[in-house]
Amino acid sequence: MKFRGGILYVPEGAMKHWKEEKENGAIYNVYLKKVRYRHSVPSIVEGATPEQNSGLEWETVKVKTIKAAPLEKLAEHLPVALQEMDSSYINIFFCTYQTFTNQMEVLKILLDRYKNHKIGNLSKENTQKNIRSVILMWLDENLDDFREPPNYPCLSLLQDFAREVFDLELGERARRRMDFFKEEAKENEMSNQLAFQASMCDEVDGVMMDNMFMDIKNVKSGLLAQQLTYMDADLFRKVNLQHCLGGMWSRRSKKIDSYHDVASVKATVTQFNDVSNRVMTTVIEDKTMKPHDRAAIIKKWIEVAQVCREMKNFSSAKAIISGLQTHPVYRLKKVWNAVPRAHVLLFEDLASIFMDDNNFEMSRELLMKEGTAKFACVDSPRISRKPILNLVRRLSHEKATGHRREQARMHGTVPYLGTFLTDLIKIDVANPDTIGDGLINFEKKRKEFEVIAQIKLLQNAAKNYCINQLSEFVDWFTNMNVMTYAECCDVSDEIAGSTPSSSPMFSTPDRKGSAFRRFFSYTAEDTTKSHRSSSSLSSTSSTGSAGSADTPLLEDGMSFSSENSPATSMNGGENPRLRRVEMRKTTSGVKEKEKLVRKISASYSMTDLTQLIVPEKHKTPEPFPSSSCRIIRVSLEGSEGNVYKSIVITQQEHTPSVIRTAADKHNLPPEENLSEFMLVQNLPMGELHIPDNANVYYAMNTNAEPDFMLKRKPPPGAVIKRNITKSRRTRKSWIRDSHDS
Repeated sequence: MKFRGGILYVPEGAMKHWKEEKENGAIYNVYLKKVRYRHSVPSIVEGATPEQNSGLEWETVKVKTIKAAPLEKLAEHLPVALQEMDSSYINIFFCTYQTFTNQMEVLKILLDRYKNHKIGNLSKENTQKNIRSVILMWLDENLDDFREPPNYPCLSLLQDFAREVFDLELGERARRRMDFFKEEAKENEMSNQLAFQASMCDEVDGVMMDNMFMDIKNVKSGLLAQQLTYMDADLFRKVNLQHCLGGMWSRRSKKIDSYHDVASVKATVTQFNDVSNRVMTTVIEDKTMKPHDRAAIIKKWIEVAQVCREMKNFSSAKAIISGLQTHPVYRLKKVWNAVPRAHVLLFEDLASIFMDDNNFEMSRELLMKEGTAKFACVDSPRISRKPILNLVRRLSHEKATGHRREQARMHGTVPYLGTFLTDLIKIDVANPDTIGDGLINFEKKRKEFEVIAQIKLLQNAAKNYCINQLSEFVDWFTNMNVMTYAECCDVSDEIAGSTPSSSPMFSTPDRKGSAFRRFFSYTAEDTTKSHRSSSSLSSTSSTGSAGSADTPLLEDGMSFSSENSPATSMNGGENPRLRRVEMRKTTSGVKEKEKLVRKISASYSMTDLTQLIVPEKHKTPEPFPSSSCRIIRVSLEGSEGNVYKSIVITQQEHTPSVIRTAADKHNLPPEENLSEFMLVQNLPMGELHIPDNANVYYAMNTNAEPDFMLKRKPPPGAVIKRNITKSRRTRKSWIRDSHDS
């Protein structure tokens, strides 16, 4: 259908949704797209008069896209999309299909249609040619889909099919893929045996290890940052994009097929935890260390985080800041007071990048600006900074070094993957998997692919690093004794002595608790295992975790911060006189901080950057309006570790439905009586009990963290006090004192 003459105006290059159509068991979205004619010759239509040609400026054409369809229809549309040169559909399908089927089912459908050659209006020759092209494209672009040891059923099926239809090229390519996987499996088996033999003499390795990494204070910050970046970039490039999907990542504990184990994502999460725990351990481990020595270690890690920031390694930069913000480290008042003022300001500056204000607005802005750029832009003023940080300017070079910029080294990008995982989980929770009569919601897959495409773009950018890995650093990092969070808390208590809740004299934020909010991170505080020696970078559980790989503690929405993090102790326990002295030091501290940044960045030449241009449809979407939905994190009373499940609640959500959803996500047995459970919100002063039939959206305390717990109801006679909780508007609520629980 076409419209001409300006009856219906659609902006050039854009599509406007018109209606939905149902055809052959599938639902289609129908869009109207404006197409402009190009007057390259005087006569556009042969034989037409000038009066007729003058009206042919543009026309509106009808474009149909699949919104929802059964599996067979989605798979059958692949060769049709190839015929129509719709590469986006093919990319979306092969990137997301494992959330609703498996590779064997898709392969069988394609091979069956090849034999029957019955797809739409395509001829037999076109059908077979396009199906063959789709399969070859699948083999080349998604090689990991066929990694199914030890028998490799899909590749075996392809070889049998190729012999049947006398397709030598297809059979040879399938055979080469299988040989590659088998050889890779043998190499991995040999490397595992060597790793086991090496683990038998860890103590000898520790004695013979190069002394260059024995004292972290003497190691160059740039060297540490480069080695961490090498490890992070290597893991990020290996991330299987399908493992990031909310349907696989957030529900990984329910997967039975080992293939669906999201090992590539777990490896990045484990690396993040490893870095944070090593930061915490190096500061806390030695009980006899003097405050100024601990301050020197903190100073070193701040410098490393700054270099990581300049190398666009946002993952390790955030991990280091998270480690320094943990309760055992942050509470050491005397130690932090010994940290130079310039380093404290730099620490606050780096920490503000990863705040969760406005859905991590700051870190997203930086990532969009620097994601595929050659260098980091660290000398431009930050946006949305707080008044206390207005004096802090991010300079890495004096302008006099501009003539050396052409000689600067190009850097890749390693993002904090947790931000993208959060977006994908939101999309997964906010959009149903099926529509109507069990039709697969393919429109949801399009939204997920918009996020996946950003990750893929950054994976390509991560290939730009030119760093050589040092075996000495690997030995130091992997063989380092790592303390658990519980052990660090105990040692921190001994170090802090009589002031266990003291906080360092940081600048006062413009509003309480806004400087360092609890990170919505994919990390875990281990409180169960007493000690661990980190010997592997590919562990699938968090550092120091007692959970197995089958039941990992790395759940969506887990937080690395503690209750006494800077968010809750920023304004507590300070001497007014010291505060006035600190405020007088601010200006001089800023100048020192600028000198420090230039010193740290002395070996890096920066240049002006071009922004990463992302089409409007590829910008990180808000899956649902924040005014009508909220995301809460619900833990289960008595569960090991600090495990949360993310749940979306709407304005119509009542307590029973939230409890039912939380029980399903925590895999409670079906025979469990949910009426025996209650929902409470964890508050600093106690617990907010959500009444049984209340609207959770309005009953929760929005000024506190959205952390809830699913608990069994107390026995009859338990005292529940009714108090007044002050928030932006005064309202009544029910609060149980923490000592009653």
